[in-house]
Amino acid sequence: MTFQSQYTIPIIVFVTGIALIVSWMLYITPTLENDLDKFSQLDFYVGKSRTVDTIGDKMPDPTTIYSIYNQQASPVNSTTVKITGSYNIYDAATEKKLWDSNSTNLVDKKTGKFLSPADTYFRFPQNTQKQNYQVYLYSGIDPQPFVYLGETSMKGLDVYKFSCKMTSDLSDSYPEFHPKTILSDYTCTSWIEPVTGNEVYYEESWTDYTVIDGKKIPVSIGNTHTAQYAQEITIQETKEKMHLFDIYGKVITILFATILASIMIAIIVYQKQKQKITEARIKKEKDDKLTAIGLLSSRLAHDIRNPLAVIKNGISLLKHEVTDQKSQERFDMIDKAIAAIIHQINDVMDFV
Repeated sequence: MTFQSQYTIPIIVFVTGIALIVSWMLYITPTLENDLDKFSQLDFYVGKSRTVDTIGDKMPDPTTIYSIYNQQASPVNSTTVKITGSYNIYDAATEKKLWDSNSTNLVDKKTGKFLSPADTYFRFPQNTQKQNYQVYLYSGIDPQPFVYLGETSMKGLDVYKFSCKMTSDLSDSYPEFHPKTILSDYTCTSWIEPVTGNEVYYEESWTDYTVIDGKKIPVSIGNTHTAQYAQEITIQETKEKMHLFDIYGKVITILFATILASIMIAIIVYQKQKQKITEARIKKEKDDKLTAIGLLSSRLAHDIRNPLAVIKNGISLLKHEVTDQKSQERFDMIDKAIAAIIHQINDVMDFV
């Protein structure tokens, strides 16, 4: 068996196995981890709010509120999903809806960014880095600029802390104050688990106002934060998702590598055993041939020696009967030839 034929199968199996592992790590795993077609998220916040009925009125006492932010994804094509979001604020005591905001945006599946505006993530990405981001759309319009503040921990999770601060025009959200321009000074802080990109806690505050004679006249002041039970659910889901990512990225990869190594070892052992069997068969065939040659040589030697002995004895008799010099020289030549043949036969028999 030549070197090339001996190692062709192991090389093919090894290259195929490595290609499978690389494909799993670089293509299949990211697809499984970032399957936006099935994305769904429901966030629940609680807090306080004060809102006037008429511009210039005195701010009323704070009202306990809760808000629900719901996002659902639906596939558009192989590269794009549609994210439908709704953000509603309710009076906790009366269940009256105080705010209603809906949005629909297209998101690139691969990057997790809105198609418009550019370079804005619809949520923090998986493997979030220690850098600034533009994430979410405040009131469905303006990208929120998040500044990285540092790393901390929250209920057993390592998280990155980000903050945002912005001013937006919310005139369309206050039709009762038209034609006044209503602006919003908005601040927020977000705690993100970096592996999954999950937001485990969020707090925000806002002051919505109009400007009259250079003075800010507030129309709504409030703040909310992630509800405790919602945070606990999110943390549990995040831990489960991290465990699943470990299975995708480490356990299955190690399993593939172990299977590949086992197959390689089995093939190499098989090839070596096959080579030993082949070598043993070739050796046996060679030994059988040598044995046959030895038997044949022995028979030939016996069959040749007997006639040579007869010839040699006849020459010895002729030497005594024919005594002329010329005949004696010829008899000596024949003796020498017979001796040479016998010598060659002896050499062959000594070899075999």
